[in-house]
Amino acid sequence: MAKNEAGNTLITVLLVSLVFTILGLSIVAASIGGSKRVETRESDLNLTYGSVKVIEKMVADVAASTDMIELDRDHIGDIDNELQKELLKLIKKYEDEPFIDCLTIIDVSRSPANNLNPSCPAMAALDSHFAIETDKDFTRAYEMILTTKNPAETEGEVARTLRKRIILSPLPSFLKYAVGSDADGKDKGLFLNGSANIVGNVYANELLIDKEANYQNRDQTWSRQSTPLTSINGDFYSSTANLLPLIKPENFYKKAEPELKHDSQFVNIHFDHTFTDRTNEMLKNSSLQARRTAEGSAFTDDLRAVIKNFQILTTNIADDGKVEKVEKQSNPLSLLGESIEPLEESYRIEAREKPLVFKEDIKMSGDVVVISANAPVTFEGKLVVSGDLYLVSYKDLILLDDVYVAGDIHIINLDGRLAAEKMIVSSDSITIESSAENSKDIDAKGVTLNGDMISGKDLCVKAVDTAIQFNNNIVVNNAIRISGDETDKGGEDDEVVFDSVIYGGDTAHLSNVNILGAEDNKKHLILFVKNELLITRMNEFNNFKNTRESAPPYLPGEDKDIQPLKAFFYTDNKAELYGVGSLFYINGGIFAREKLEINAVRGKVKSIERLRFTDQDGHLSRFIVDYNQDVLLERIDALPIVEKLQIFSDELIID
Repeated sequence: MAKNEAGNTLITVLLVSLVFTILGLSIVAASIGGSKRVETRESDLNLTYGSVKVIEKMVADVAASTDMIELDRDHIGDIDNELQKELLKLIKKYEDEPFIDCLTIIDVSRSPANNLNPSCPAMAALDSHFAIETDKDFTRAYEMILTTKNPAETEGEVARTLRKRIILSPLPSFLKYAVGSDADGKDKGLFLNGSANIVGNVYANELLIDKEANYQNRDQTWSRQSTPLTSINGDFYSSTANLLPLIKPENFYKKAEPELKHDSQFVNIHFDHTFTDRTNEMLKNSSLQARRTAEGSAFTDDLRAVIKNFQILTTNIADDGKVEKVEKQSNPLSLLGESIEPLEESYRIEAREKPLVFKEDIKMSGDVVVISANAPVTFEGKLVVSGDLYLVSYKDLILLDDVYVAGDIHIINLDGRLAAEKMIVSSDSITIESSAENSKDIDAKGVTLNGDMISGKDLCVKAVDTAIQFNNNIVVNNAIRISGDETDKGGEDDEVVFDSVIYGGDTAHLSNVNILGAEDNKKHLILFVKNELLITRMNEFNNFKNTRESAPPYLPGEDKDIQPLKAFFYTDNKAELYGVGSLFYINGGIFAREKLEINAVRGKVKSIERLRFTDQDGHLSRFIVDYNQDVLLERIDALPIVEKLQIFSDELIID
């Protein structure tokens, strides 16, 4: 019995020893594995950090080298050789770093993309490219691509691919920024009142931060609402040291302050010079012998004289049965419920029973009313009018050539399609109104303007439960107003769709309307105005379906009722914006040279009388700007330019 017990004891001891040995070995193995994982992670961080620094140095070197390149407008294409020489120097300078496996820069300005370093064949198949006319424009787009080596001493795959897109262009610097203001001095600069959310970089030389947002009550008095401060998902740039005391955690949402960086290359535009150049570029593409040499009413008068003196072959069509001269006829604007004096001694073109087609150029003296009452009307040649022109559509009304009018132009779309395929020029004002129901087929009904447009005075656009499309560029000598139906309830269904650059010589006011991009919202409106920019009552008292924010950058999910404004706004003066009762979601940017004031709260708002929030933390802002760099590569020929290349860099992507 004693021997059996001794034997059992020995077996137990051996089993326990075996268990502890296995546990010990497992612990050792785990320690070794953990050490390897730590080593691998450390290598990954070192590789990534080193690679990021190389990309940053390359971008800085590009900025320094392109600063010395002169822009010869007579030999635009020659810039490619200079740029390629500088970029090849950069590749040579950094490609021998021990952790770099492959380094290249790919020219994606046009198709096919051009790989500057053929020793990186894996990168040559990059599909991304743009359609820049490199013989007409200085703008170039490049993709920097860096692939790291996998260190031999490290177990596991830690190789990384870094990509960064840069754009070189003589565009003004403000197009780099989501939000900003260029001025410094008393009551100038950038004012962030409340809790906006900005996704992208910000520029300012003067900055005021306030945790309270201003808003106006229905009785026109002003109130203030406390908020959790503004969130910046990007960097702050400045050309001065004025911002140093303000960029600190306690001044930003969730104490996440942006990094302050210096922009020593900031270049703005000379607005008047740019406005004149762009106007004359448009006029050069017309048949009018006109140029903008004077400002304001003098330009209006000059344009009117040129249109009145414009000569065409067909001068009198009143006898062909298609045109009726009327001693007194109702002003077509009265169709919209306005009380307006009838027109005296005017012409009327009305399709009552069958379609009307005008194949030749037409010039008419006096006021002209064109109505597609029961059948379509088509003008295949130019339409020149020395008085006012009224275009009123119930059925299709199509203008296939230029329209030149020495007075006002009124475009009134009640049904059917009203389309102008070429240029529209008015020496006075242009008013465009539509109420055609075209939500199901925007190409079959509504107003579509595919040519350039010049207004010698104002431009007024009003969409009522409809969509109006602009697919080219616009110059407005005086004020711009774009609006929708002020009585809309439960969301905006008034849309103005753009693929346009607009220059306004005075103020701009946008209200109660969705600003969308053409081509399924891929394009943008880029609006430049000389004086005050006012954007009001956008998505008024509407809310995101889910107002709870996710992780940074605190952007909303897809929401069919709240659509982003696809636009970049610039004023040479000031802009005051209020995301309190309104809900702003800008996919583009906004910049005011003199003063930009943004007021915003977070969360749901039902009425201006019910604004006393208990908690806004964790809710989406009612003023969001999400920077979109694609505006730089759209409508390049119509954008303002400066005298040297600027570098616009996109986000760094690490795979």
